[in-house]
Amino acid sequence: MSSNGCKPDIFTFNDLILGFCKVDKMDEALGTYRDMFLEGVIANTVTYNTLIHVFLRKGKTQEALKLVNDMLFRGCLLDEITYNGLVKALCNDGAVERALGLFEEMMRKGTKPNHVTCNILINGFCRIGKVQNDLEFLRDLVHRGLTPDIVTYNSLINDLCNTGRIREAQNLFEKLELEGVCPDTITYNTLISSYCKMCMLDDAYTLFTRGIIVGFIPNNVT
Repeated sequence: MSSNGCKPDIFTFNDLILGFCKVDKMDEALGTYRDMFLEGVIANTVTYNTLIHVFLRKGKTQEALKLVNDMLFRGCLLDEITYNGLVKALCNDGAVERALGLFEEMMRKGTKPNHVTCNILINGFCRIGKVQNDLEFLRDLVHRGLTPDIVTYNSLINDLCNTGRIREAQNLFEKLELEGVCPDTITYNTLISSYCKMCMLDDAYTLFTRGIIVGFIPNNVT
């Protein structure tokens, strides 16, 4: 293109990189990334997110982190897409504390976490069996003015039920209304199933009928 007097811009390069990534040609994608700088075109957040996402999807967290370092070195800001991808990858690797550190960095730098970020971390704690960390993190979210969604609460309630802490799960369920969060079919099914497993049939029936009154629609699992 340059030889024909038509200079490629950031949009052209980003499209090329995305195209190579879609067909799993990472060498060509990285080559195009390097060519950008030779052409005097500065990579932006979209460029980095495209490459980082592919590395994370392939389980190459360290390669992704190298790109993040390059991104920061060149003065390019991480957005919630970058952070969410990194937090998820670290949680999948079992490095939940590092993921939590990224969450704190995100807050410090003014990038507001969204429900996706919060749910990834909650699931990360659940995966390694740190229920207490879950509950502390939930309280911290509310304290910071972040409102967890029903997916967040469902993960916590499920984890509490799986570890035999049914009353704590019930208490968390009762707080949903206060937080303005509406329980869904998963919420009801999780608690009803746990009550039944623990032979707490009166509690299961009470919750079932209470749910029906407020619009809960049972499914095959129920």
